[in-house]
Amino acid sequence: MKSGKLDVVVTSRAAECNALWIINHLRSQVYRDLLGRVTYLPITNRNQEEWSCEVQNHSFSILYHSKHQGRINLTDVTDSLYDLELQELSKTLGRGNVMVVVDDLQKSDEEEKQRILKNQPSISQWASQLLLFAENEKNPISTQKQQVLLQTFQTAYKRNHHQQQHNTLKKVILAAAIGCLTFFVAKRLYRKKGTF
Repeated sequence: MKSGKLDVVVTSRAAECNALWIINHLRSQVYRDLLGRVTYLPITNRNQEEWSCEVQNHSFSILYHSKHQGRINLTDVTDSLYDLELQELSKTLGRGNVMVVVDDLQKSDEEEKQRILKNQPSISQWASQLLLFAENEKNPISTQKQQVLLQTFQTAYKRNHHQQQHNTLKKVILAAAIGCLTFFVAKRLYRKKGTF
């Protein structure tokens, strides 16, 4: 987040072509003040180390899942696909910088969302938002869902910006404290030698 904007990684076991619609949407003018790079990162059974390293180069993650992969088995269920990845995203980036998007559903209403969260509670534990899309909701994305995306990014942007300011202030205070301590130690040493 060197530019101050969120660098977003869309990560999934689904092929990049499945997630391209949301990647392209996030690259649009709507998000230009909030988002920097938006990239895709595949999850495979063989790229865990590479995946973990690459996640650290981003400030926000969308864990993407398509129901075309079979069923909605993200976490906490038999044959779940993303237990470890979702937890690692949250621990690496912070819960507020992780969103889960589930696509290609028959229903994407609040009732369906609550059903998924009830059966897969780790989603709420490790991600700040679960956003559902029915097959017919991708082009164009509804204003309501676009607002959810914007609000989630705005909240993460503000939190990350505040954290950067806090870290800068800590560094300044630490540098000042080290400078004062160095001065007093030097003063004391010189006094003992009688040159101060």
